[in-house]
Amino acid sequence: MTIDQRVKQLTKTDVFFGVFGTGLANMLFLTKDSYLIEAYPPFWFWSCYQRMAKSIGVKSIVLKSRG
Repeated sequence: MTIDQRVKQLTKTDVFFGVFGTGLANMLFLTKDSYLIEAYPPFWFWSCYQRMAKSIGVKSIVLKSRG
């Protein structure tokens, strides 16, 4: 996919699921009222993507593994 195609796909996405990492920065192309679902490994949590989601109007949900 080209970059333009990927951006178009993300603008039409209602739910964006991913494991904590830099790929979640692609949420910048989501529309307001989309959902970010972020999975974390055990013993790790950093809220940077939840804060980013809140600032652009995307709802976020965190799933944390128990290990």
